Parts: sequence; C-alpha cells; structure tokens
Amino acid sequence: MGGWSREGRKAFFWGLLLAGGGLLVLVGLRLLKGAVAARPEYQVLPRVTRLERVPAWMGPIGRAQLVRLVEGAFPGPFQVFQSLPLEVALRRIRAQGVARKCRAERLLPSQVRLVLEIPRPVAFFRDPSGRAHLLDAWGRLLPFPLSGVKGALPCLEGLPRDPQARKEAFRAGAAVAWEVERSFLPALGGKFPFLAVDLSNLGYRLLADGERAEIRIVLAGADGHRVILEWDRSPFSPFGNIPLSKKIDVARKILARYPGFEGVLAADLRWELRWDQWLTLASGREEGR
Repeated sequence: MGGWSREGRKAFFWGLLLAGGGLLVLVGLRLLKGAVAARPEYQVLPRVTRLERVPAWMGPIGRAQLVRLVEGAFPGPFQVFQSLPLEVALRRIRAQGVARKCRAERLLPSQVRLVLEIPRPVAFFRDPSGRAHLLDAWGRLLPFPLSGVKGALPCLEGLPRDPQARKEAFRAGAAVAWEVERSFLPALGGKFPFLAVDLSNLGYRLLADGERAEIRIVLAGADGHRVILEWDRSPFSPFGNIPLSKKIDVARKILARYPGFEGVLAADLRWELRWDQWLTLASGREEGR
C-alpha cells in the first residue's frame, strides 16, 4: 500500500539516469569549452592582418590611422564563442565616426572580416591651435588626419565661435564643398583647385556689406591667384537657392572672356544677366563696373 509499482520504479530510475546523463553532458561541454578557449588558436586577436580594400582618397597615413582605430575599438582578445566583444567594437567604430555602417563576417572561428562604410572627407577646418579636422558631406567630424588624405581639400574659413552656430556652419560649408566638387568644378573642366569655402557671412553676420553672399567659394586661377566667387545662401536656407545650372552658366561666361580667370580677383555667380558688372579685376585690366 502506498508503494510504487514496478513500472513506476522503472520510470523513476530512467528519469534519474537521463537527468544525470544530461547534467554530465552539460558539465563536460562547459569543461571542453573552457579547455578549447584557453588555447591560442581558439582566440580572436584584435589585430588587423590586412586591408582588402580601402577608399581611393585614403593615403598611407590614413590607412595606418584606420588600423589603429579599429584595433583600439576592441577591449582585448576574446574567445571564438563570444559575440559581445565584437558587438562592442562595432558600436565603438560607429561612435568614433570611423564608419557610419559596419558589420562583421566570420571567416574562420578565429578570423573575422569587418566591412566598414567609411565616409569620404569633403572639407577641413582648423581649430584655434591650428590643428586640421576633416568633415564629411554632412558636416560630421572624421577621425582621420589631413595628411592621410590623397589630394587637396577646401578649408572652411570664417567659422563662428558659438558651438551651435559652428555646427550649422559645418553642415552648410560641407554641403557647398560637396556640390562644388561633385558638380560645379567638373562642369568647368575640373582644372581649378578648390581652396576654401568662406562662411564669414553665414546668417548675414556682415550686415554692413549688403553685396556679400551668405557663402563664398575660393578657387585658384590658372596662374595660382585666389579667385573669390560669391556663391549663394546656405543650402538649408528657407528662402531657397539659385539653381546650380545658372551659377555654372555665369562662370562659363566669365571664363569665355577671361580664360583661366586671368586677371579676375572676384566675381558674383548670382547675377546671370549682369554678371560683368560685378567683376573685380586686377589693376591694369578693364573694370567691369
């Protein structure tokens, strides 16, 4: 009475045996995982072994900086079974501005490929100490040195001191730099070095000068002299902008009369019909106005 039947005792012992066997399997797997992870060949070392492909604008110094930033994003070596250190590294890479998008692809248990979408710099500015900082087309800082870029970039000049106004200036200046490089200069043959974007009148801070555009660009003429071109309002102005095609048309008319901007010190691209009345010429040349 109250005792187990034979079938009940068998079921109990089988259940106990299975539970004990499962526990032994879990303990064994844990021990095996620890033993395997302790071996160097089952660890992922945060060391860049090769760069399969890099952006065309990035020079040797830029590549070296990229390697330092990527390796520094990892907290240290981690086990092949761990995914958290890799996720932390990807978050750090995005937070540092190295890449806006990035993902990891595991090639081997101890080898990982990182795929990074690295923004291209379009301009730079200098802080009060003279140090250069790169900006992408959205005006966001990039953690690469100016010396790591192949070719030349325009400098943002006349930046405001107020931090919020400075951010807006970054955004406006970078957008203009991107448009000039991508569309304006190619329409002129792409042979004029792009020196600067002048933001000193952004927000029409220079109210005393009613002829100044909100943004100017500075090119180098064929003989190397600086050519100041009144460009337009901020690209984000609620009052709109002059179509790029009209500014290109004015520049072509100037070049038709003054090849290579010879003798031209300044011009206004906003005046499609009266452009010749807004030219500033070097001494000895016929004045436009």
